[in-house]
Parts: sequence; structure tokens; C-alpha cells
Amino acid sequence: MSHQNPNQGGAPLAASKGPVGSPADIREHMEVLASDGTKVGRVDHVQGDHIRLTKNDSPDGQHHLIPISWVAKVHDHIHLNRNHREVQAGWQTEGTVSAGSAGADPRRGMPWDRAGSAFSSNRAGQTSTGGAGLGALAGAVAGAVATTAMSAVTGAIYAQEGRLDRWREDWARGGRFEHEAAASKAAEFLGYDLTREQEKAAGTALHYGVGVGSAAIYGAFRHHIPVPSAIRGLGFGAALWLLLDEGAMPALGVTPGPKAFPRATHARGLAGHLVYGLVTEGVLAAVDRWLPGRSR
Repeated sequence: MSHQNPNQGGAPLAASKGPVGSPADIREHMEVLASDGTKVGRVDHVQGDHIRLTKNDSPDGQHHLIPISWVAKVHDHIHLNRNHREVQAGWQTEGTVSAGSAGADPRRGMPWDRAGSAFSSNRAGQTSTGGAGLGALAGAVAGAVATTAMSAVTGAIYAQEGRLDRWREDWARGGRFEHEAAASKAAEFLGYDLTREQEKAAGTALHYGVGVGSAAIYGAFRHHIPVPSAIRGLGFGAALWLLLDEGAMPALGVTPGPKAFPRATHARGLAGHLVYGLVTEGVLAAVDRWLPGRSR
């Protein structure tokens, strides 16, 4: 292919005076400069071991992938250790890259990784669902899936708990789930008196509403948390458990204080929320993997 030389984008690598960063400092929309100072593109997102460049800044209007190993320095710009001719000769055009090249990560191997890199580390601390709007939409879908998974897990654990623990828990919560109690309390505040069936239906709606809404917020901002994906998901689930189950619900008078429940109840709640966080992150990471065409 012919090597086009765009306008000079900045100082050559040898003359650059900014602080030396690392690939972990790479952010969306950063300019990418060859070692001779020529601008060769702009960051779309980090994809495994490669940087995906936006097609809008490409000489041929296509996305290109360059290895992170080419990065020599990161500050306001990304400086590569190759000149612009070497970059254009060596980059890979999206759509012509073999399945095992761009984005390959030797740490993969678990089923969820093969399904969508759900638990792989992201060097830049961001994902292709980085746009807040689409990230929130993807998060809402992930939240619905994760809430269903959480309910199934907590239900299965509850069925295996000892009779005494179950009796103590049922007595403490008055024979109804906390989301049903929350729905009833909200209805009372608004001046409505729900029947038992209405309370169950409203509780389920509230349960899914909180799960979907929380995941939507998480999906919009998770790319700002530069930690491995699995840790991010676990942290999200644990934080939500602490905030809602252990904090807001007792504080609002929806449930008694934590001491009213046996330890098995707290453990089950934490386990369910960890599953919720992992599934949410897993679905979002699958979106990152299989819908990479969110062009900037």
C-alpha cells in the first residue's frame, strides 16, 4: 500500500519532553504519533494487546490495529517506537486480522473468557462500551440478566439452609422478602394499601428495577475503573450489597437491623450480589468483544 504522510502531529519521540507514562495511561481519543512526530491516528479503544484506531483519522477510512508493544511513551499523546512508514506498513486492518492475533490474551482459557473476554484485564482501564449512553443501555440489559441469575442463586442457597436459620429470617422479615417490604412501604408513603398479591408483583418489579438501574449506572461508568474485569464486577456486587442490603434497607426501616438476621442470611445476600456483579460485568465484557464497532 502507499504510505501517506499526514500533517506533522507533534514533536518526534527524541524531542518529546513530557512525562513518561505506560500503556495503562492510554485513553480514548488520544492522538497517536509515530517516532518521527507524524500523527498516524487517534485511539478508539484498547482491544487486548492492541490499540484500535478510529477510522475517521485513518487515511483509508478503516479501523487499524497496532500492537501495544509499539508504545514507547504516553503523556498527552501516545508516542510509538516506529516511524509513520513502519507503522502503516505493519498495522493490521480490521476485518483482515486472524482470530488469534489482535486482542489475543494468553490469560484466557475459562469458558466465560472464550465467550467474550468477560474476565480479562483491560490495560487502559476502559472498554469499548465506554460511551456513557450506550454503556448504560448495555448495562440495563446486563442488569436484567444478572438479577435473574442472582435470584436463582439465592433461591437455591435458601432452600439448602437449616430450618432454624430460615425460621429466624422469616420471623425477622415478617414472612415477606425485603423488596416486597420496600414496595409496600413506598405504597404506604404514597397513600396506597396493597393487597398481598399486589405487594408481590410490586416487589418483583422493584427488585428488577433496582437491578437494571444499578447496572445501567455501572455500565455507563465502569470504563473509568482501571482494574481487571472480574475484580471490577465483584467489587460492584459487593458494594451494592453493602449499600442496599446492609445499609439503606435497615436505615429506611424496611428491614430490621443486621443483628436480627442469622449469618447465613448475610452470607447468602453477599453471594447473590457477587454473582450479580460478575454476570453484569460478564455481559458487558461480551458486548465489548462482539460489538466492537462503536466508532468514535
